[in-house]
Amino acid sequence: MRRVRLYKPPVGVALFEVGRDRTVAMIDLMVSGLKAVARSWGVERYSKQFEVIDSTIEALGVNLSRMRAERLLLKHKGRTVLCCLYWDGATPMVRYAAIATFSPGTLIKVVRRLESSGWKRRILIELKSRRVAHA
Repeated sequence: MRRVRLYKPPVGVALFEVGRDRTVAMIDLMVSGLKAVARSWGVERYSKQFEVIDSTIEALGVNLSRMRAERLLLKHKGRTVLCCLYWDGATPMVRYAAIATFSPGTLIKVVRRLESSGWKRRILIELKSRRVAHA
């Protein structure tokens, strides 16, 4: 029996202005509780979700299309977190980082820890589903 994977859009997207070297940015991500997933095929599995991240940021007026991007698949307490690191071709410094999550509440925890590390938050969008009481 084949398992079919359904598309699940991210429930939260955050954009940070980083201004640090890639290795320092990765250390900041690890200190904030994110762990890198060692599977290389994992990033390709979430290609549609990465496109949603890019289009969301572009729709909010931030143009990152001319920058190089590195896509990462991370985990925070067992939950999937997507991350894009953006930098110019001229400088090796990471200028922006976009983070997306699939479960409510995870993004705000990561955002608070990254802000305490010195990252500057530019955009934070988190969609939460409304709870409806059934009678």
